[in-house]
Amino acid sequence: MFNKIENEVEKIARPIVEEFGCDFVDVEFLKESGEWYLRVYIDKEEGVTLDDCTKISRRVSDELDKIDPIEFSYYFEVSSPGELKLIEEEKALKRALNKNVKVRLNDENYTALFGKLVNYSENNIVLNVDGEDKNIKFDDIYFIRLSGKGR
Repeated sequence: MFNKIENEVEKIARPIVEEFGCDFVDVEFLKESGEWYLRVYIDKEEGVTLDDCTKISRRVSDELDKIDPIEFSYYFEVSSPGELKLIEEEKALKRALNKNVKVRLNDENYTALFGKLVNYSENNIVLNVDGEDKNIKFDDIYFIRLSGKGR
């Protein structure tokens, strides 16, 4: 259910984010401290400003109100990835070992996987998803980042 919501929101948010000259990084829908949060992460080379987040938030929020993909109350936020920056180099992979990560695949659906990064090599990572180790080639990965989700 939540991946479906995230995918719907991405379809709405991605073109708006790009219209404002930013890069769409990710969307996540999760429960924290008993409250639901829908977060859209954006980035740009020169850094994301509060103005960027505000403008994009207003536009995406207006579009979400039209289709109302979430049937219950939630908080909506647009921000830069901050500490959730993408894992792009070997040092970062080494620090992420045995931690929860989100892997977005480079397939037509940008499939999201959550799991523990248990190993990596020059060509692939090993991600433990629900007790099963999955070998994923770097060529098949859109991005990897640390995740607060314990799934």
